[in-house]
Amino acid sequence: MCSLSYYHMKYPAKVAYNGLHYDLPTWSINILPDCRHVAFNFAMVGVMTSNVQMLPTGTRLMWWETYKEDMNSHVDSSRMMTRGLLEHINVTGDTSHYLWYMT
Repeated sequence: MCSLSYYHMKYPAKVAYNGLHYDLPTWSINILPDCRHVAFNFAMVGVMTSNVQMLPTGTRLMWWETYKEDMNSHVDSSRMMTRGLLEHINVTGDTSHYLWYMT
């Protein structure tokens, strides 16, 4: 399996890979299961839109809480082990678009 990723915000790209030519839309990830044919392009995924209307219900917000996860201990190493999934931006420090999970 191969993927072609392109993160330019304004202009699409034409690239040659594995002897074939591909048109990559802006900000896209293309999945090629056989490393030749694009089976899925994330830039072409549509979204469902809706009109949300906020109406009072008479209920009160009882409580809420937040917490900040300390990721400093993970920055020095390129590999880490943990149970469960971690939040992408906290792990990568928002410096990479890639985060690999292995089980």
